[in-house]
Amino acid sequence: MNKTETEKIVSLALTDICPSPTNPRKTFNQSELEELAVSIKERGVIEPIIVRLSSTIENDEHRKAAGKATFQIVAGERRWRGSKIAGKKDVPAVVRTLSDYVVLEIQVIENAQRADLDPLEEGEGYAGLLKEGKTTVDEISGRVGKGRGTIYSRIKLLDAPEKAKTAYRAGKLSVQVLLLIARIPNRELAEEATGRILQGRYGQPLSAREVQQMIASEYMTQLKGAPFDPRDAALVPAAGPCAACPKRSGNLKETELFADIGRADVCIDPVCFRLKCDAARARLMVKAESEGKMVLSVEDSQQLYPHGKYLNGDAPVIELEKPCPFARGKTWREVVSELPEGERPSVIVAVDGEGNLHDLIGKKEAGEVAHTLDLATPGETRGDLSPAAVQQRQQMRESREQHERTIRAVDLAITAVIEKQAKTKDTTALFRLLHVLAMKEANFDTERRVAKRYGFVTPKKDGDVRAYYAKLAKQAEAGPLGFILETLLWHSSLFVDRGLPETMTAACKIYGIDAKKIEIAAKQKPAKATKPEETAPKK
Repeated sequence: MNKTETEKIVSLALTDICPSPTNPRKTFNQSELEELAVSIKERGVIEPIIVRLSSTIENDEHRKAAGKATFQIVAGERRWRGSKIAGKKDVPAVVRTLSDYVVLEIQVIENAQRADLDPLEEGEGYAGLLKEGKTTVDEISGRVGKGRGTIYSRIKLLDAPEKAKTAYRAGKLSVQVLLLIARIPNRELAEEATGRILQGRYGQPLSAREVQQMIASEYMTQLKGAPFDPRDAALVPAAGPCAACPKRSGNLKETELFADIGRADVCIDPVCFRLKCDAARARLMVKAESEGKMVLSVEDSQQLYPHGKYLNGDAPVIELEKPCPFARGKTWREVVSELPEGERPSVIVAVDGEGNLHDLIGKKEAGEVAHTLDLATPGETRGDLSPAAVQQRQQMRESREQHERTIRAVDLAITAVIEKQAKTKDTTALFRLLHVLAMKEANFDTERRVAKRYGFVTPKKDGDVRAYYAKLAKQAEAGPLGFILETLLWHSSLFVDRGLPETMTAACKIYGIDAKKIEIAAKQKPAKATKPEETAPKK
C-alpha cells in the first residue's frame, strides 16, 4: 500500500500553490496540456499532486520565490497547469513535510520515468542531486534504473554551449551531436565547433558521424609522439604532467562518455596541448642557439614548410632525421656524426607548419659529407637527394658502367678474332662465322627460305649443333659467298610491301640484272606444281 492511500487528500486552491524551481521539467507541450485539460474537465484529476508548505523550504531564495503561495509543488506540476487551463479553482493534493533534498530526489525519479523526458532537463536533475553531496552516480543509477553511462552523459550535456542547446531544442542537432560538443572542455573551441557543425554542408548541419570524425581529428590529440615529454610537470606548471591530467582520456572519471576514443593517452584539450608544444619548442630553440645552431624565423621556416610538416621538395636543405640514401639503414644525422666535430656542416633549425622543430643541413653540404666519407661520387650527390632520385641516378650509373664493360669485352674479342684470322689460310672458319653473323640478324622466315634452298635446317637441340656445322662447312666449300649473300638479301627484303627493296635493286644493278623485268615477271602467277600421277580408282 502506497502513501497516497493512507495520507489525507485535501482540496487546495490553485492560487495557493506555486511550482518548484528545482523541478527538472521546464518544458511543457502546450497542445498536450490542452488535451489534459479536456480530460480534467470530464473526469477531474485522478491522481492528487504532492505539495509541501512553503514555510518548510530550506533554500532562502526559493522560499522568497514562493511569494504568498502557501504550498509548493513537489510532484504533479503538469496536472496543476492542466487544471488551470480547464478553469478549475482547486486541485486534489497530498501535503507532506519534506526536505529540499528529498523534494529534488522525488522530482528526479518521477521525471526519469517519463517517455518524453528531455535529456537536458534530466541532466539538470541528476546534477542537482550530486551537488547536494548526499548521493553518488551509482546510487542514482540504481534508483532511476538507468546505467552509469546514461547518467554521466545527461549531466555532461549541460556543459554544451547555449548556442548548441538552443539548436538541439530547435531540432537542428541530435542529442548524440550535442554530447560530442559538450565533451570539448574548452568553451571557445566548443563554440567554434558548434558554428562549424551548424553551418555544415549544402545547408544542412553535419551528421553525427561527420561530427565525431571532425572532433577526433581536430579537437583531440594523441599524446604518443607529442613533441614534448608528457611527464614533464615543469613545462607548463599550471597544467602539470599529462599523466595525471583530468583531460587525458585514461584519467576521465566519466570513462563511459569517452569509450569511443579507445585509447588512454588522448588529450581532449587541444589548447593546453598547443601551450605545451609552444613551451617545448621555445625551450628547444634556446638550447639550439646555445649550441651554435642557426634558428630560422617563422617567416623563413614557412618557406621551407609551406604545407604543414612536409618539407618543400625544392628546398635547398634536407632533414637530418631522414634516411641517407648512400648509407643503408642510417639517417643523415648518423652519417654526419662519423665526421670529426670540426668538419661537420652547420645545423639549421626550422619550425614546420604544425609546430615541430627540424634539424637541417644544406643539400650541397650533405653531398660533400657523402663524398668525403666515400659513400657517393660527386655526380650522385648533385640535385635531388631523395632516396628515389638517388637510386635512379645510381641505376643509371650502373647501367652505363655495365655497357662500358661490355664494349670493352667486345673490342678485346674482335681484336683476338681478327688477329687469329690473319694468321690462318683456312677460309672455312671465316665463312662459318660470317654465316652465324648473317643468321643472327635473320628472322624465322629468312632461315626457312634459305634452309629450303640448301637442304638443311638450323639446329633445334644442342646435340644437332655438330651436324649443323658439318653441313655448313660443306656448303661453304660449294659456294659460301652465295649462301651468305642470299641470307642477307632475304633479311633486308621481307618487310617491303611494294616493289623491290633498295638493297635488292642495288644488287641487280651491280650484277647487270634488269630489275624491271623481274618485277614484271613477278606479277605473273606461278604455274601450279605438277602432282605425281595417282592410280585411277576402279570403277
